[in-house]
Amino acid sequence: MSNIRFGATAALGLATLGYFVSYPYSTYFYGGLINSGCWAAMVGGLADWFAVTALFRKPLGFSYRTAIIPQNRERIFRELVAFVEDDLLTTDNIRHTLSRYGGASGLLIRYLEESPGKQHSRQMLHTVLQLGLQQLDAHIVGRLLADLLRQHAGQISLSPITAHVLAWTIQRGYDEQIINFLLDELDCIVGQRENRKILQGLFAEVGKGYERGTKRHKFVSWLLDLLSDRLVDSAEARIHKILRELKSTDHPLRHKLKTWLAELIVQMEGDGDLKKRLDNWKNYCIRDNPELEPQLSRYGCRLLESAAAGGEECRKYADQIMDTLVREFKGNAVQQAVLDTWVTKQLEVYNEQYRSQVTGMVREQLQQFTDERLSEFVESKVGDDLQMIRINGSLMGGIAGMLLFVLTYWLERLW
Repeated sequence: MSNIRFGATAALGLATLGYFVSYPYSTYFYGGLINSGCWAAMVGGLADWFAVTALFRKPLGFSYRTAIIPQNRERIFRELVAFVEDDLLTTDNIRHTLSRYGGASGLLIRYLEESPGKQHSRQMLHTVLQLGLQQLDAHIVGRLLADLLRQHAGQISLSPITAHVLAWTIQRGYDEQIINFLLDELDCIVGQRENRKILQGLFAEVGKGYERGTKRHKFVSWLLDLLSDRLVDSAEARIHKILRELKSTDHPLRHKLKTWLAELIVQMEGDGDLKKRLDNWKNYCIRDNPELEPQLSRYGCRLLESAAAGGEECRKYADQIMDTLVREFKGNAVQQAVLDTWVTKQLEVYNEQYRSQVTGMVREQLQQFTDERLSEFVESKVGDDLQMIRINGSLMGGIAGMLLFVLTYWLERLW
């Protein structure tokens, strides 16, 4: 505000200086034009300065109808309290305000989708999960999960679930991605040193088995031992080549694999024997597996340690949960309507119960404003606009003064 106030004061000072400087030349046309403009700008600027100052203080010591805001402090406070009680905190206004933002559901969705609400809500979820997981015992969690799985294992049939997962994977083309991923992993495994040792061991076993026989067999075994490194290199190259060829979607083996998967889905949906075998395997892994609880405990321990330490995977999983919940809520008009109705009713109930207390708090806060503090507060909020009024007063006064001078000059010459 200080810059604009300086500009308003400078405009008044320039108008005053221009008036006195141009006064000796006021008998000439241009001198009179400037003198009249500066005179009118000075008068307009002084009038607006007096009016603006009179809102907060007593300009030049005048007390009649000045210091308007301090003198009307109590009436202003009464009007503000009445506005809060009769206009702001009403049921209709609450409903209208919520409807402008799409109801409580619209506000919630906007908060969870936009920054900084999105980051704040996610950080809050991360903190809650981290604090909650720090209080869990992995062994207790493992025992509870094992008991839960054993109790409900009979209610779960793997055949339809597995068939559905396979069908969903094939429909969306994920089977091709999985096959390519497995081929890439196999290609990396083949090139590892441990795999080379395995191939060398296989050739050595073949040589030993072939050696039990004639001398010719012993000679062949000797050649195998001599050429083992080259044979291993050749085998690795051949395996790499086969794996690269299998990455082609037109490869016959890939077509056979996809056909086998399609047949497997049909068998899972209709073959009772296959269902029985899968259920037996499930029961073995869950009901008859004495290592189930320790395995779950170990896995839970690693998971809880990672999550409690603020692991990246845990945060990503929590973010995915949050995004899924927001997306589902955004697409569910029924849930949004239920939330809007509930929030509106709760606000109406609290409004009726606590409106008098709220208005009392507003009244108490307002009473803390002295005349000086109230003037400073209002001036800090609207001071720039009031200073612009002073600048506009000087500007428009100067334009009006010059126009009147030209009109008077023309009329004098006309008559």
